[in-house]
Amino acid sequence: MRRVVEMLEIELNVRADEALSAGGTSKPRAYERYLQGKGYLQRFDQEGNVDLAIESLERAAEDDPDYAPAYAELSEAYWQKFNETSNRDWVEESLAAAETAAEKNPRLALVRAGLGEAYRRTGRLDDAIDEFKPPSRRIPSTRRLAPAWRGSTPIRGSPPRSRSPASAGRRAATQSVGGS
Repeated sequence: MRRVVEMLEIELNVRADEALSAGGTSKPRAYERYLQGKGYLQRFDQEGNVDLAIESLERAAEDDPDYAPAYAELSEAYWQKFNETSNRDWVEESLAAAETAAEKNPRLALVRAGLGEAYRRTGRLDDAIDEFKPPSRRIPSTRRLAPAWRGSTPIRGSPPRSRSPASAGRRAATQSVGGS
């Protein structure tokens, strides 16, 4: 899109320029893997595609650790894995990925909608409603990104094996803070 703007020699105001570049990555490999993951996720009904989506999206996040859309889609892929397996550990992974996306780029609509959906799925309805509001009507809250849900969600068992540094780091931080 930026290239089209340059070709047309259009000058953008600051807000339009920020909106145009929001959520992008400067790493082509990360974007390629993100698109692959999205493609696999669109055909989640085909055997093995959810695992391929997770693998592609985790690699996209490794290629560009600040690429919020990769984490947002990864949240959806983890949710689909929960739907396949009924393993509640994937619910935790899904919510953690959505929260990571929001930490990386809290202004991106894809990220806010994904976080709202993750909150809805885990029963945090007030937080979900707040995420679906326009930015000007959201209630500023640090509790939304706090790991308080870990103690209140009835998740049992050990988390799935980590395939990404981000997942391993989240689990290590949770275990050291939670004392388990």
